[in-house]
Amino acid sequence: MSSAEVATESPEIAADDQLCWAETKIANLERALDSSRTIGMALGIVIERCSMSESDAFDVLVRISQQQHRKVRDVASELIFTGAIA
Repeated sequence: MSSAEVATESPEIAADDQLCWAETKIANLERALDSSRTIGMALGIVIERCSMSESDAFDVLVRISQQQHRKVRDVASELIFTGAIA
């Protein structure tokens, strides 16, 4: 969009764009928070079962994620629900 188009854009459209941006930002932050909690729970399981540090437990989740070509949060979620460390 050119600067001339932006200058002639109505205030209602600009407000709608800002609202859409804010709603998207909120949804992304909520998903990130949910992912963080899921990964944290999985880390706790790995730490307890394998008697390792948080850093080492995270490395385990990352390694599994890379080997299976899956996101860390998906590996963590599966671990929480199945109890199996891939």
